[in-house]
Amino acid sequence: MKKIFLFAAAAVAAMTVNATVYNFAGVTADKITTDGTLGTYVMDEVEIPSVSQPDGVDINVKIAGLDNLVINYTQSAGKSKDNILKFAANYMQADGKNVILTFSNVTPGDAIALVVAAKGSTNAKFTALSGAVGSEQEVAKIDKVEDYVTVTFTAISDVVEIKEISGGYRIVSATVGASQGVDNVFEDAKAVKTFENGQLVIIKNGVRYNALGVQL
Repeated sequence: MKKIFLFAAAAVAAMTVNATVYNFAGVTADKITTDGTLGTYVMDEVEIPSVSQPDGVDINVKIAGLDNLVINYTQSAGKSKDNILKFAANYMQADGKNVILTFSNVTPGDAIALVVAAKGSTNAKFTALSGAVGSEQEVAKIDKVEDYVTVTFTAISDVVEIKEISGGYRIVSATVGASQGVDNVFEDAKAVKTFENGQLVIIKNGVRYNALGVQL
């Protein structure tokens, strides 16, 4: 049986001051670039920017000021999807389970933390599609933005894709930055951090571990 070195919990600890914060609150239409259809949607009697997907188009969305982030959506049936993304005052709402957040220029070992809630009665389920590790995480609908919860993954590549696979969700922010874990937990043991094929490897006393602390 492979040994597990217990640093996984530390690897998803709080971010350092060097973290990059992506704020989805109050995004205006002039900041949105997309190959989808940019329009408006009325939510709570307020008109807000929205992005729809034309028939069969794999859409990408970029937001000015949120560098190294692309939001992707593909309708598996190849049909159109109206108002797949809605940009409200306090959050972005993603209405389809195929919405993917792609972060680039990530340092393996960094934590990716999303402040989220489900948009409706169906719980939202988040998974690391590629470039990160962490168990599938599920969140319920939460009425107050200040009570939204954090789901966290650990990067093992310089490009990370996080996908929501059920229900749809609202997101306030995403934070990408070095955790207190991988770099610090081995400080006394003088472990060596290295990267092999873009994946994080920790070497301690001649033994190699991956980002979850599982012996390789």
